[in-house]
Amino acid sequence: SIGEGAFIYCASLETVTIPSSVTSIGNNAFDGCTDLETVNLPCNWDENPLYTFDGNVSTTTADHNIKNGACTVCGSTFPCGENVTWTLDNGTLTISGTGAMTDFDYGETPWFSKSEDIKTVIIEEGVTTIGTFAFNSCSNLTSVNIPTSVTSIGEYAFAYCESLASITIPSSVTSIGSKAFSGCGFNKEGSFKVPCGVFTAIPTINYNVKVLDLYHTNGCSHKSGFMWESVGSGDCIDITIFGEGTFSGLGNDGYIAEDTPITSLIGDDIEDCILEIGYKVTSIDANAFEGCSDKITSVYAPDNFTVEELGELFPNAKATDNITLYETSYNKSGSSGGGSSSGGGSSSTSRPSQPTVKGSDKTGWEGAVDAIDNAKDGDTVKVDMNNRTELPKNVLDEIKGKDVDLVLDMGGGIQWTINGTDVTDTKNINLGIRRTETGIPVNVINNITGETETIQLALEHEGDFGFKATLSIALGNENNGLTANLMYYNPETKGLEYTHSSVIKNGRADLEFSHASVWAIIIDDHSLEGETMGDLAAGEGVKAEEIILG
Repeated sequence: SIGEGAFIYCASLETVTIPSSVTSIGNNAFDGCTDLETVNLPCNWDENPLYTFDGNVSTTTADHNIKNGACTVCGSTFPCGENVTWTLDNGTLTISGTGAMTDFDYGETPWFSKSEDIKTVIIEEGVTTIGTFAFNSCSNLTSVNIPTSVTSIGEYAFAYCESLASITIPSSVTSIGSKAFSGCGFNKEGSFKVPCGVFTAIPTINYNVKVLDLYHTNGCSHKSGFMWESVGSGDCIDITIFGEGTFSGLGNDGYIAEDTPITSLIGDDIEDCILEIGYKVTSIDANAFEGCSDKITSVYAPDNFTVEELGELFPNAKATDNITLYETSYNKSGSSGGGSSSGGGSSSTSRPSQPTVKGSDKTGWEGAVDAIDNAKDGDTVKVDMNNRTELPKNVLDEIKGKDVDLVLDMGGGIQWTINGTDVTDTKNINLGIRRTETGIPVNVINNITGETETIQLALEHEGDFGFKATLSIALGNENNGLTANLMYYNPETKGLEYTHSSVIKNGRADLEFSHASVWAIIIDDHSLEGETMGDLAAGEGVKAEEIILG
């Protein structure tokens, strides 16, 4: 203990170090220490501050030395579950014990202040769940070991671990929470290996057809070995097929018990179907899409295929030059490298994996940074994202404060434009955007009656962007002259709130965003600014016959 007035009026005292053994400090202990500048505090000070120093004194609190969930210096405990502890040693975070981890909120894990130091996560056998936000924003995490005792992975558990380039989910996992792996660094083929039992969770994960490696477990009912995801509504859907070898037309979406024909997804009301094919699919039976092959209007496939053979299967996709092949090292012969093909006037036979700067021979984000560095006020730097959705922090750092437009072509008629003068905060951002039907409660959408066309959009990023961005989106030439109203769904009020509107010109609308959430675009003959949902429900509205999101 330090007694009352112990160092009072020690005017020449400049530095004080208080050990963790001190449990009490008396009143006025350091009063009148006019030259006191620095106080070094013990690691348990924040949990038990014993004294208030003058505001001009700089204080530094020592770090805890955590072993098995407790500090070896002060004895404070930091559990991550009722029977689960943790140790961080030389960049390796080890989770030990039995039972479930705690479900955390963002920033509340006991190791959060050391997130950037974590390079490896080892979860030992006996731990049964990975808690929400458990390893969120561990930006330097490169290796994760998940034991077969784990059965569930919580929401945002590994979100924004951008250095995490690969992971294998054991077959014991039966549940993956929303955006558990959003913003991770998966970009190589097969780098995200998941069991068929959690296939229904993968739409919440940032992935593409080259990344996902689906494997089947003993006793599963997926006899064909193929699974698919189908998204979209109205007369346009997007189907993605995963599996290995020849696709016969039978598969499963993870919700039904037995394999079914893929043609059951493409009903009479479907006019346009986008087909994306996983990298291990080597061929498609001629009768796989019997009766509906003419409805496949766009194909994105590995270069296991040729444009010619896909054109024979899907003539309308070939007729509109909408067959694209991406490079893969997995092919029919089993050798590395891909065999590109040509002919038929179809689209490019390969798609680069890195973003490219338009009008330049520069590739990758280093090329974009270089182009921004050399840009003058008022210039525009255009980047083809090549099927990527992540915008790294270093690009935003480079453009911040500059009167330069960065235009990101996401494909499918979608572009983001960011001006450097609108950037206030920089971080890694996932600008992925998808159409959804589940983000806004049905009763809220049903409040919009009449013939008004409503589109729901969900952005992969969570929270503020740190900048204002303009989304240019294709809505169809038939809607020229109408107004696209951007409505934010407020989960607290459980209602839609008007934020912005844009008149549709040349089939496109430009809408401003500053944060990610679930949004609705309402196409009407006027701006809905100032109107209530009741006003909207009473109006006749406008029906759009076709909406194109790409």
